[in-house]
Amino acid sequence: FGTPLFKYRLSSSVGRQESAYIFILSPPFSGSSVLEDVIGSSPNVSQLPREGQFIGEARTVMRGRHWDSDYEVPWSMVKEEWEDKWNLDRPLLLEKSPPNVLRAPAIERHFDPAYFIAMIGDPYAFCEGCQRRNNEYDLRGSARLWLKCAYHQRRNVQDLDNIIWFTYEDFTEQTD
Repeated sequence: FGTPLFKYRLSSSVGRQESAYIFILSPPFSGSSVLEDVIGSSPNVSQLPREGQFIGEARTVMRGRHWDSDYEVPWSMVKEEWEDKWNLDRPLLLEKSPPNVLRAPAIERHFDPAYFIAMIGDPYAFCEGCQRRNNEYDLRGSARLWLKCAYHQRRNVQDLDNIIWFTYEDFTEQTD
């Protein structure tokens, strides 16, 4: 990434660096799993065993209304659940749940320090990818979901303090 992107703070109570939270913000079926695997290959990164939205009790509050942008996730409970699964001795704690595209401002308020990597891809490729999978989205539903994610992703890029962003196409075509 060139210049240092994430800075760590020294914890006065523990005498070690506190971990920084990194959230990948990406619509589903858009390359975020590959990005997570690349970042997670670093020995400095702890990643969850699967998307945070599917872990333990977090699942009960993060699923069901996961694409409802008005739904308020109880982040204190979710954070506790995730911290139980991360290796807190590592400086970077990585999470990727596609619905978090809609919830990034709330995440920024509840996780400190929070850093974001935003990615979005071509809408046609997204809709085709949805159609190839066995899910509830028809072509119109896929297009609506992409538009919703694009709207929130644009807001994220404009409003979040610690964010980098790129397109899926840049990620795959400009690997350096």
